[in-house]
Amino acid sequence: MQTPISFVPMREAKASRPRFEQIMAVASHLFFTQGFDAVSLRQLAKSVGISSGTMYNYIESKQALLYELMDETLSLLLVQSKRALRSRNIANDELGTTINVFANLAITDRANLALALRPAPQLTDVQRANIDKKLQQYSELLQGVIRQRPLFLDIEPACMHRVVRGTITLLRACMDDNLQLNKAEAAVVYSSLVNAWLNSFPAPRTIDFKKSSREKH
Repeated sequence: MQTPISFVPMREAKASRPRFEQIMAVASHLFFTQGFDAVSLRQLAKSVGISSGTMYNYIESKQALLYELMDETLSLLLVQSKRALRSRNIANDELGTTINVFANLAITDRANLALALRPAPQLTDVQRANIDKKLQQYSELLQGVIRQRPLFLDIEPACMHRVVRGTITLLRACMDDNLQLNKAEAAVVYSSLVNAWLNSFPAPRTIDFKKSSREKH
């Protein structure tokens, strides 16, 4: 039987949400700029202004803190994307709406979004499974809006997987490269690049492998 995930905040954190949120914000910045493994709990506590011992009143472990950051950010991305798609103007295309949500989050919450999209081998198997589930949900959301484009209506599942994976990789690269953009500029840049990527994708076709083999001989 699997042990249920112990979510932070814990104990005093429940009664002191501002302090816990401060820890989350500082941890996000340090993990993003220095890397998870390079940041110690002692350094994190010092940056927050509390002792290492007091830190355990708010978090279970550094690993649990990373999981909380990733889980919260991916949940936010999913909720905002679904809400935007439901309330979008009928004239707005679904892909543009989805990319706009991602671009806005990349500007306002860049460190957390970057952490959420990075591999995290430090997580437990159960934590990793939960993060992978949310990443899969976002992939399926993207797949749904990409399939609205005529080129991708009948594309094979394996090819669609490549398209979605490539789209997420491109979005992550945009987030890292366009640091000086405001929200409106980011949305335009992200959408333009994703559309260029999708338009360059070769049209799906069926290959007759037997015919190809005969032609070689």
